[in-house]
Parts: sequence; C-alpha cells; structure tokens
Amino acid sequence: MRIAVYLMYAVAALALAFAAYFAVRSAALVIAGEHLAGEVVRIDADDQAGSHVTHRPVIRFIDANREPSEWTGRGERTASSYGPGDKVELLRERGAEPRIEIDEFSGLWASALVCVALAWVFGGVGVLMKLSDGDVGWRLAGAFCVYFGLPFLAGGIAAALGDLAALRHGSWASGTVTNGRGVEWTLFKSDASSRGQLPAVVRMTAADGREVELTDGQANATYMAQGARVDVLYPPGRPYAGRIYAPLDHWLASLILLGIGLPLSAIGIVLWRRASPR
Repeated sequence: MRIAVYLMYAVAALALAFAAYFAVRSAALVIAGEHLAGEVVRIDADDQAGSHVTHRPVIRFIDANREPSEWTGRGERTASSYGPGDKVELLRERGAEPRIEIDEFSGLWASALVCVALAWVFGGVGVLMKLSDGDVGWRLAGAFCVYFGLPFLAGGIAAALGDLAALRHGSWASGTVTNGRGVEWTLFKSDASSRGQLPAVVRMTAADGREVELTDGQANATYMAQGARVDVLYPPGRPYAGRIYAPLDHWLASLILLGIGLPLSAIGIVLWRRASPR
C-alpha cells in the first residue's frame, strides 16, 4: 500500500511540474509577447485521410515591421468557431521562430489547468489511500465525497455564471436550418449500424451585416427540421461561434456539474458529521 501511495504522490508532483511549465509559458506570452490585431480571411479545410475534415482559420495581421503576415490556427473537426471577417487578438513571442497563439483563455491555459486537475486527482487518491490504512470508516468516505465533489460544484457554479453572462452580453440573430433532420453519417464505412445525426447548418445574418453559415452540433440542434427558424446566440463579433438557443442545451453543462457536485459534497458533509465525535 505504501508504494502505491508514493506512486500517487509522484504522479501528482509530476503533473504539478507540467502545470507550472505550461503556466509559465502562457504567462510569458501574455506579459512579454507582442499583442497583434488580426482578421480571419478564410478557413482551410484539411481532409484527414477521408476520416474527418479539420477546419483551420487563416488569420492575417500586421507584424512589427508593418508587413502583412498570415498565420493558420489550430483546427476543429466539425467547424471552426471563427469565420471570415472575425476580428482576432493574437499573442506572438519575440524571436526568430516565434510562437503564436490566439488570445483566449481556453487556448492559453487549458494545458496548465488539465495538469492541475490531474495533480488534484492523483494527490487526493494518495491521501485517501494513506488515510484508509487507519481504518477511519465514515470519516474517510465523507472526505472522499467532499474532496471530489467540491471541484464539480465549483465548476458548475463557474459554468452557470458563464451561461448567465452569455445571455446578458451575447448577440442574437434569427437563422434558418439548411440541412434538415434525418441527414446521417457513418462512422465506419463497413459498419452501417454506426450512424448518427449530422450537426445542424444554420444560415443567418449577423448584427454587423455579414451573411454567416455556422455549424451547431448540440443535441437539440441535430434534430432540427430543414427550413426551421431558430434563434442563435453568439459572442459579440464572433457569429461563427454561435449556437442555436435552447434552454436545456444552454444550461446542460452547468446542470451536469452541479448535479454531480452538489449531492456528492452534501453526502460527504453528512458522512463527516456522522463520524465526528459527539
């Protein structure tokens, strides 16, 4: 048991080291990097051996020498959340071969946060395994529930606040579904049973006058009928990142996280109090 506990601690320490590495890289880019204004000029679609298509935004910007340059961002399999005409803030390292990133939270800090989460999980498992040697019963069960319930609870609250902010500050547009219900794709060409709904394609006019065609893969969107009129909610200035508004889809992530974190934390507190001396 002791070797397993130390192994959990070692993995947690390694994850923290990687988290620090990624965080330092991102912080250096934010603090010391060049802040550049760019605009998406087109979307490149790369067919990956026929299995799926990756959509990559090509962004044009003016570099420090006042020369126009282009940079191709990371792709997304369904559709890029950026589209022609979107304004984009870029961060570029200084040097001969600079690293360039889009100035957005998910791209800059995702790796560091994933490593922190891994450290939390493995470190917590190590602590609970060590406590289990002492046969602490209900107290151990309560500690386990609280330890793993609180992150879900915090994530659910953060997601709910983000959903509320999107409703308050987002832009709205009316659109029309163009591909229709019943369009199917086959995951493996030799397996006809592996079928599912294609994401909905919506054509709309954004607030700035652009004619936009976006792809929405939410559960509700995949069953929209062709010609259906829908309301689309999108971040200001980024209509290609829009989604068909349906209350359940909009709040689904926060409801799942809260649905896990709230009862798990409550059960943990009850078990802990039960084990506490009277």
